[in-house]
Amino acid sequence: METPKYHRHSRWEVADSHAIKIMPRDLEYLYRLFIHGPLSSAMLHYLVSPAVRRKETTERFKIMRRKPNCLVEVPKQSREAHNANYQPLMYQITYAGVQVLLLEERIPEEVAHLHFTLRQNYRTFHHDALTAYITASIELGGNEEGIKFFGWDYIFTHPKTPQATKQSDNPLRIPYKIDGNEKFLVPDALFAIEAKDGKTCFALKPTCTRSPSTRMSLIVHPTEISSPATSPSFKASSIKLTGVYRTCRC
Repeated sequence: METPKYHRHSRWEVADSHAIKIMPRDLEYLYRLFIHGPLSSAMLHYLVSPAVRRKETTERFKIMRRKPNCLVEVPKQSREAHNANYQPLMYQITYAGVQVLLLEERIPEEVAHLHFTLRQNYRTFHHDALTAYITASIELGGNEEGIKFFGWDYIFTHPKTPQATKQSDNPLRIPYKIDGNEKFLVPDALFAIEAKDGKTCFALKPTCTRSPSTRMSLIVHPTEISSPATSPSFKASSIKLTGVYRTCRC
């Protein structure tokens, strides 16, 4: 009987493997993808498991991606980068990954449902990856400074968040008025940070420009959580971001 030839799978192929036992660290990887969006294995490593070897994180994601697990996937668009074969792989959570978070009680059913509702706001992969990189960088920087990060799930499950907002056809839509005209802002991300003086919520709306030196991001700070029928007050500030958009196209 002829022995089948060994096939070495490329990093872009999904190989077969064995079913894994979900560990606490796996749930944290999945949760970061759940609240941020597509991230590289390098970013996930520093967010969740900086104390272990990078290779362990890389190998774990390989198993999580392979059949029959399929907890994460590599976005096809990430292969378009000129240096895609030499950079850490980008990952995004799958439906199976969300179900694992739900079954393991890492997220409530309400948040899982909201996750799929909010998917209507996703734009291109590169724009979503940019947004995810920004919020993940904020969380990572906060970890180093003792500032706690909270994702959109914290805001939408907060007792002060009205049911009308949660049940809206687009919970991210924020109404406001300019010169008496009602307009809407749909941010790409919501998050909160907790410092010594308490928690502050932010809405993030990245803006891409052609010049790498002038790429900016607008962070809007609503003074209080409001329903779609209520116009919140805003404090807006522009933050210059360097080295973030280098491989992103929007």
